[in-house]
Amino acid sequence: MKYDQTTREIFLYDSIGKSADGYFGADIVASALSKMGSGPITIRINSPGGSLYEAWAMHELIERHKQRYNSRFMTSNDGLCASSATILLLTGDHIVGSKQSIVMVHKPWIVCVGNEDDLRRDADTLTLAGERLCQFYAAKLKVTRGQLDQWLRTDSYFDSDQSLLYGFYHQITGASSSKSVAPEREKAEAKLRQYRAQDLVHAARRNMEDYYQAKGQISSATKIIDAAPSKSNFPRLNAARLALLKRNIKERARSAPGPTPTPYRWW
Repeated sequence: MKYDQTTREIFLYDSIGKSADGYFGADIVASALSKMGSGPITIRINSPGGSLYEAWAMHELIERHKQRYNSRFMTSNDGLCASSATILLLTGDHIVGSKQSIVMVHKPWIVCVGNEDDLRRDADTLTLAGERLCQFYAAKLKVTRGQLDQWLRTDSYFDSDQSLLYGFYHQITGASSSKSVAPEREKAEAKLRQYRAQDLVHAARRNMEDYYQAKGQISSATKIIDAAPSKSNFPRLNAARLALLKRNIKERARSAPGPTPTPYRWW
């Protein structure tokens, strides 16, 4: 059963892909939404993921349904919500997960065959798809972009408590309200402050290293110019170029800023 019109539930209990190939496709979501109309809808998930583009199509169908009928969606991870299925999970207005549930995220991947040009084209496509997915996660979760980049480098798994902590869930089903809201929220905020502080330290260090490296290059270039032969030993044109270069480098040295942290974007 893909959906139940009576209980207003959609069951994503399969891999995501074209329904003609035997998977759970966007056309199933479109059919279910057309029959349910206005009112609250629940999407239950137990899926290893699948086609990223099919998941984006489902996401857009749900968002359009929200706008048309002012409907609210609850999404529930009943077991496993992995890969592109997390897009559907985070589409919910209220997101819950069972105590035993698992969430997994990673970069998009494909199986590709062809020559070197084909492989480069596919790699560029994966980069675009991965950046769009990362932007989506950044807008939904309680983590920094740096932490997201670390997660997506490999298959990253989260249990229900971690999923609540990072913002994949709003509530764990079967858990007391005090556990699902207050203490976990405090943990999440403390962890987020830690990640932000770490990112700021790394950015400041990189900025300081770049500053002193540039300052050293300016100093070295100035010494070389000061030690160069006088203009009487050069053609007139080269002497003019040398003087201009020396003036520009000294102006850069005077106007070089001190080591300040790189402007930080909060995610």
